[in-house]
Amino acid sequence: TAYGCSPVSQADPAIADRLVGLHCKAGSYNEVATLLYNGGGEVIKVLWSRHNEFGAGRHTFGASALLILLFVYVPLACWLAGSIVPTGLIVPVLLIGACVGRLAGLLAVVAVGSPMADNDCDALAGAHEGCLTGWNWVDPGAFGIYGSAAFFGGISRLHLTVPVIFMEI
Repeated sequence: TAYGCSPVSQADPAIADRLVGLHCKAGSYNEVATLLYNGGGEVIKVLWSRHNEFGAGRHTFGASALLILLFVYVPLACWLAGSIVPTGLIVPVLLIGACVGRLAGLLAVVAVGSPMADNDCDALAGAHEGCLTGWNWVDPGAFGIYGSAAFFGGISRLHLTVPVIFMEI
């Protein structure tokens, strides 16, 4: 395939049934196929997935997979929204916002983060106080939720209501 396979162990176990293993051997999945072959609602759930207490889920999707989703999904969503076909706008807005938010969170962890950014705090016994240095506390899934709230709030002009509702989610 054009895009490689990733081990399922790096993903959140709660979303393991949504991972698509297109042309991958057992125990691995294709990041781009997972984002493109699932329905919109399922992709939103996957992009909102948070990392668990063992650190799995932080690197479920790489920046390149998220960029491919944006380059494919945004033009199609714009074209479909302007067509005569009666389609909804909620799912595309939430999906695009989640993708941009998760990308921002991932870039904060990888690019801007401290040397400890890729280490799991929970793997360091007794080092929870000193472990939250730099940007390693960032959860890309939480940034996906914030991105959805910000994008939906901006599109719908409900600037305060939507982020409050999403924080409750």
